[in-house]
Amino acid sequence: MQDRHTINASYYCSHGRGDVIHVYNTGAYLIAEFHEQSGQLRWQRVVPAEQKKAIESWLNQHFRNTPRDAKPKQSTAHA
Repeated sequence: MQDRHTINASYYCSHGRGDVIHVYNTGAYLIAEFHEQSGQLRWQRVVPAEQKKAIESWLNQHFRNTPRDAKPKQSTAHA
């Protein structure tokens, strides 16, 4: 797997189709799916709360994109 990224000693992730990142444990079980555009994380297996928090934080730091619709706000003040 070429696009494999280590999250910590117990989990790693790789790109799936589209903007989906799959999270696996060291036994290669699918643990979660992370959607880059929305930042939504869908858990497939039970994971301890501390691990969930660490995984979610790592994914948001490394893969979270800004929404495509988001544009910088421009000042509309007229003089």
